[in-house]
Amino acid sequence: MVLNKVPASQLGSVKEEAEARFGAAGINVLGVIPEDRPLLAMTVGELAEIIEGRIINHPEKSGELVENYMLGAMVVGSGAEYFRSKGGKAAIVRQDRADMQLAALETPTNCLVLSGGTEPPVYNVLEKAESRGIPVITAGISIPEIAASIEEALTRARMRQEKKLPGLAECVKQNLDIKALVALAG
Repeated sequence: MVLNKVPASQLGSVKEEAEARFGAAGINVLGVIPEDRPLLAMTVGELAEIIEGRIINHPEKSGELVENYMLGAMVVGSGAEYFRSKGGKAAIVRQDRADMQLAALETPTNCLVLSGGTEPPVYNVLEKAESRGIPVITAGISIPEIAASIEEALTRARMRQEKKLPGLAECVKQNLDIKALVALAG
């Protein structure tokens, strides 16, 4: 048995409990794999595809990985402090909230997603995105629809991105009993 996507904070206790419970039933626990956000990441291009959006600038950055998703609809006020709390993110903001879009662009952001329209953002938002090298994706669907599409896609996380391979290899090496697995297959 291999347990997957275990929160890192619970890795030790889950492994201990699984080995005790399943071991008593004669089932070997070959590994407990922690949840690893970079391994669950999708690219900017994949994000645009799943929300049927269009990347309007910096298409060369479509291969960048997005590890976090932050919804501008969840914020009261300017949003700067909120968006600062996570890096490597897609900031998802309504088309009509230029203030939130600018706040997101002032923080480590891998892409800005505009919901509810396919028009480019206002000039100062597009200018800021251009100067910071941040792709902007426009999508005709609402923030709840974007969130649902992302959630669905994350349940089918893929390992196609070459950037994920070193992390995946290290995760397997650290958390999976390869010798026992090979012995079972042999």
